[in-house]
Amino acid sequence: MPWCSENVRLRMMIKEMEDSDDWVVVKAKRDDTAFYEKIREMKGIFYPPRFESEFKKYTIGDTDFYCLRLSDRISRNDLLPFL
Repeated sequence: MPWCSENVRLRMMIKEMEDSDDWVVVKAKRDDTAFYEKIREMKGIFYPPRFESEFKKYTIGDTDFYCLRLSDRISRNDLLPFL
């Protein structure tokens, strides 16, 4: 089951981001339409990212994980309305 090991790898990577002071991780179930409205709004504020590494999206099962790297352009306070 190669997909199983891929999910484990993704979960470990996301956990590392959650534990880091450099990243904010937001997760949502696919049927959470209010959350996706916020993500669209957030993308309008922060896109286009200067670097591919500023904004990552991973999907495991029916949950999407949005990972944003904090920087001089993006602070934790900027993200509070979305958390």
